[in-house]
Amino acid sequence: MQRFVIFWSIFFLHSPVFAQDDFNQAYRAYQDAEAQQDKPAILKHALSAYEFGQKKFGDRSENTRNLALNLAHAHVLNSQFQEAFDIFSRLYQATDEYSVEALALVVEKLHLAKEVFKSTRADRRRQHDLVKSGFRIIAKLRKQINPTVVDLTYEFALVAYNKIYDRVLHRDIQTLMSDLETDLIAQEPDDTRIQEVRFILGRMYLDREKYARAEAKFKEIVAHFKQQNDVSNPYSVASHGLLVQLYQKTEKYEQATEHSVALGQITPWQENVEPIPIYREQVDDYPKELKRKRIPGFVKIEFTISEIGEVIQATVVESSHRAFNKMSLETVKKWRYAPRFIDGKAVRSEGHIVTINFVVG
Repeated sequence: MQRFVIFWSIFFLHSPVFAQDDFNQAYRAYQDAEAQQDKPAILKHALSAYEFGQKKFGDRSENTRNLALNLAHAHVLNSQFQEAFDIFSRLYQATDEYSVEALALVVEKLHLAKEVFKSTRADRRRQHDLVKSGFRIIAKLRKQINPTVVDLTYEFALVAYNKIYDRVLHRDIQTLMSDLETDLIAQEPDDTRIQEVRFILGRMYLDREKYARAEAKFKEIVAHFKQQNDVSNPYSVASHGLLVQLYQKTEKYEQATEHSVALGQITPWQENVEPIPIYREQVDDYPKELKRKRIPGFVKIEFTISEIGEVIQATVVESSHRAFNKMSLETVKKWRYAPRFIDGKAVRSEGHIVTINFVVG
């Protein structure tokens, strides 16, 4: 598992009294294994260093805590996720509930959530409880905003969204992302993470059909990268694409054209590669008689992509049954592409073929 941020300083305070003791030997062996990236050896010596460190420093020592973190990360390196999760849980229980350290441990546990929790209702509740504990900590820490808190909140928000997000947590994660955007701007207006957070917010608004809010976020991203002369940035490109989808859904076709054309300029067509529609609808109907008899089918349609990315001159070139034809043509005509550009000018592109398949579920 890739680690993103480590928020503790893993260190050993050397003591002249114990310069040659068993702990020093174990810790040096751990450091050597780390340098060589020998995963089994890292785990073996991290465990030895932790056990000797407990005896030398005591259970409540900061050194022992850091040795436990070393051991947890060694378990992660060796794909022993439950063991790592258990160590983080024990450390969390011994930490001030509303501290930076507690939030960092929640982040560590969230990184392991998919590997540790199963697809059961009880485990889903445990995941939600874990995320909600992070919300509570952040609510307290946000009163004393500093770079470390912002960094932790950013990582927490991303892992919660990417690994745990569902309708139950939607409102809380959306609020967290909005607050995080505000805090990032206040801390550093040019922070590159701002556009990532805006993009996630835009996606969340779009999922909930809050089109005006989604539009505002994606337009902010596009404007930012245009000002930075970085229009090919992945977040800028993706925002153009999502604006096309948004405008097609809301039948604002002129606005969709602006972003379809922009994408055509930014992302040149690849020769011998069939273009992928920016926006496509699925056929949401099925001829009743054919569906009743559970008869599958297909329609092959040839069409032209116009200078503004619209599907024109669409015709059926092959079909398993003519009852499929009309609905297939009506659907494909709603699709939207980035137009082809030649020598800086948008041109029509002919001879594209797509097959619509009908399968009774």
